[in-house]
Amino acid sequence: MNDLKTALQARLRAISWSANRKTLVPSEQPPLEQLWHLISNGQFEEVLRLVDPNTKAFHGHKALGLAHMGLGNFAEALQQFNQAVFAIIREEAGIYLNQASVFKSMKAYDQALECAQKCIEISEDWYPGYLMKIAILENRDSKGDQEQVSEILKRIKSDHPEFFSDTEFLSYLENDIDYSRLRTRENFDIQINQSTGEEQL
Repeated sequence: MNDLKTALQARLRAISWSANRKTLVPSEQPPLEQLWHLISNGQFEEVLRLVDPNTKAFHGHKALGLAHMGLGNFAEALQQFNQAVFAIIREEAGIYLNQASVFKSMKAYDQALECAQKCIEISEDWYPGYLMKIAILENRDSKGDQEQVSEILKRIKSDHPEFFSDTEFLSYLENDIDYSRLRTRENFDIQINQSTGEEQL
């Protein structure tokens, strides 16, 4: 029985990690040391050739910005530096999201909510913070928590209707274990379908 419990706990940790790892920036090539060597030696065209223009990492955008600046492409440089700032903000929000997940797992719900709220405040147009806050409230399930969840969904519908067009966002709400109780409430389908523009049959 203990072995089964241990295996189940390990599986739940793995499931949790599969969500948390989405906040990690994949390792990119070339290595930073190579990039800085090229920039220091004025090999800006080589930097532009090597760095993926669709990079998600702040150091990638920074390297592209420095290369464009070195070549006198100032508009492109500013665009890349802006993207670098955005990437840093998203990274910080991701760290608070991970902290919230840890506190949720520890059932330290007040601290978890604080971290989820910081994630939202830092990156308001990123849905994971809202989903995490809903998950924490659903797990705590104290008096007034259901009302807070409804308010969060209303806020998303009002301020970020684009979330409901994101299949990953909807997949979490419709399939993830953290939202299983939410799915049993009478108004869940109504809220989701109204937000996506669908009609109830």
